[in-house]
Order: sequence, then structure tokens, then C-alpha cells
Amino acid sequence: MKHLVPINTDKKNISYTSSAPIRYVPRDYFTNPKLAIEDAVGHDKYDEILYHAGYKSAYHWCEKEAESTQLNGIAVFEHYLKCLSQRGWGKFSVVSIDTTTGNAEIKLHYSSFVLAQPRKPGKFCNLFASWFAGAMDWATQRKGHSIRTNCESVDCTTNYCSESECAGSSQSYCIFTIKPSAVESKPV
Repeated sequence: MKHLVPINTDKKNISYTSSAPIRYVPRDYFTNPKLAIEDAVGHDKYDEILYHAGYKSAYHWCEKEAESTQLNGIAVFEHYLKCLSQRGWGKFSVVSIDTTTGNAEIKLHYSSFVLAQPRKPGKFCNLFASWFAGAMDWATQRKGHSIRTNCESVDCTTNYCSESECAGSSQSYCIFTIKPSAVESKPV
């Protein structure tokens, strides 16, 4: 039998892992609705709709996790990637990161979205882009910078962070490239 991540449950029967309220469901319970909505409204519109929600969620997760773990700055960003990996989204690792400049590259193997549709061409991991930008902005702002991250390539699947390589094309992994934009950071 597989060992599950330990969870804490409060009196209201809300499950927590670390400081985050968690609802544990099979991967398909998230992936299939994502795919259906994306098919219905189109890839670009779906990215636009979800970007701000994903960004805000990652930013707030970092804030709460920093309070509960006493981690700071980039350590929270790295902890975020570790938690995403442990929770089955894929295996995330930092290729490079600099909170002073807002530059980073994140590598993703075994994306849950790619695994859910192995024969379909395209870039499926676009949802993660906003998460990485939100977490990076949180980390850079903790260093006193007002950097807002942005994508580096013209092939952006979202407005702020791109997959410059993706397992949905011919790669066995995705690379997310995060760079600062000229836009001043706004409070979340």
C-alpha cells in the first residue's frame, strides 16, 4: 500500500497539509474539467481567465506558508515547488533563480496534464506559468523589489511566464522561463 502524505483535520472536518486547506481528489477530477473548459472557450481565453486566479493563489500560498514554516524569500519558492511535486502535479526543479533580478528557469518532468493526454499535441502546462510568476513575485517583493515577472519568448502561452519547451511538443520535460517585465508590481 502506498503511504499518503499525513494530513491534519480540524473540528470542521477541513483537511490541511502544512498550512493549506487541502481537498484530496484523483488527478482526473481536476484535469478533465480543465480540458473540457479549455476546449469550450479556447486555449488563449482559458489562459486569460485562469492567469490571475493562479497568480493570486500562489502568492497567497507563499505568504501563508512563510508564516507557518518560518521560511523566507527564495526558500519559500523552493518549498512551493517541492510541495507541488509531492502533491502530484509533476516533478519540479529549479534550473536557475535570482530574486534580485526576477529571473528563473523551472524544469518540470512528469506533468500531470501531459500524462493525462499523452498522444495529444500542444502545450498543456500553461496553468503552472501563473503559479510560478505569483511565487516569484512574492519572493522578490520580500527582498524589497517591486518586480513583476513576465515571459521571455514570443511563444508565450500566457501573458507573464512561458513554457519555452514543453513535454506536449517533442520534449520529455517542460522549461518555464520567468523574467521581469517593465510593469510595476501591484499588491495582490
